[in-house]
Amino acid sequence: MKNLKTKPKHWLDFILWPLLKLFWEPFSVKNSHFWHWVDFDKNLIHKDIFFSVEGSIESKPRKKFLSNLWQTNFGWKKALILEPETDGEYWLGFFELSTGKCQLCSVVLEGKVGILVGHNEVYFFALNSDRKSIYLKKSEETTKNNPLLHTIPLI
Repeated sequence: MKNLKTKPKHWLDFILWPLLKLFWEPFSVKNSHFWHWVDFDKNLIHKDIFFSVEGSIESKPRKKFLSNLWQTNFGWKKALILEPETDGEYWLGFFELSTGKCQLCSVVLEGKVGILVGHNEVYFFALNSDRKSIYLKKSEETTKNNPLLHTIPLI
């Protein structure tokens, strides 16, 4: 089991996340959940260091809460493994150009991270503990079945 923490903490981190780690994440492999993703001001990000990910036609779009839950846990199969070009803790976020949605995940990361590739083109970004943008590079293009994703966070 991956020992992950969040910052800032949400009350569901204390109640629901331990249960999900035990009963849900072994099957879905994914380690972030709806309350971990918070809206973020895209104007605070240096746009020259976005990491662009083209959407996958095999991935169905997220429409409502239940389809969002299904797609991000079981439907989307394509994954990328990213790693920051610097050491230390960081947070991962995304910006979806087609909808203007920009969110930051509260799960604290260090080293490699797996991301699922959804239906739409998305720009990922990473912020260090000083909230400064850091560069991400693609380490590997893979699928959700890759055993490495059982040892690193899949956000």
